[in-house]
Amino acid sequence: TWNPQAEKVFGWTADEAVGRKLAETIIPERSRDTFWAKLGRLLQTGVGSVLNKRVQLSALHRDGREFPVELSLSAVSSGGGYTFNGFLRDITERLQQEQELRKLSRVIEQTSVSVMITDMEERIEFVNQAFVAITGYTPEEVVGKKPRLLKSGLTPAQTYSEMWNELSAGRDWRGDLHNRRKNGELYWTLAVISP
Repeated sequence: TWNPQAEKVFGWTADEAVGRKLAETIIPERSRDTFWAKLGRLLQTGVGSVLNKRVQLSALHRDGREFPVELSLSAVSSGGGYTFNGFLRDITERLQQEQELRKLSRVIEQTSVSVMITDMEERIEFVNQAFVAITGYTPEEVVGKKPRLLKSGLTPAQTYSEMWNELSAGRDWRGDLHNRRKNGELYWTLAVISP
């Protein structure tokens, strides 16, 4: 079988694909020998390293370009032999997003600007190395706690009120906070907080 999603992903219509060998349609030429060897073993034994797990592979589109797919394959015993159900998903977009996230993560980790990320209950989920250098707190000491651990008691209550009004309205807030490092030293920070 060859469903409409397979038509969309691989570029072959069901009429063109059904009855053709996979190696003629979606297996890149450089992978065909390995594919046939593994398929032969699967057909004889029903055993294989790719069964019942998700595996990332390269697939071939009808236009000749290769792209990454995720394969989930299961064996079904059938009259002394085996047939297989295979589910393939184009993961090009997911891999691109993961690459962008890795870049962003490196930038956040390496910037000289202190970065803190909290959840909706204001518990700290992440701090970068600049935060550690500025505050003296390690990630292990602050993750799960609330940012108020930095409060010095010297920032006017009005500042916090304005901050929460802006954030509650879904807007960024910028302002000065008079905070306290782990060692007790006071410092000023120009904070930019985005909901």
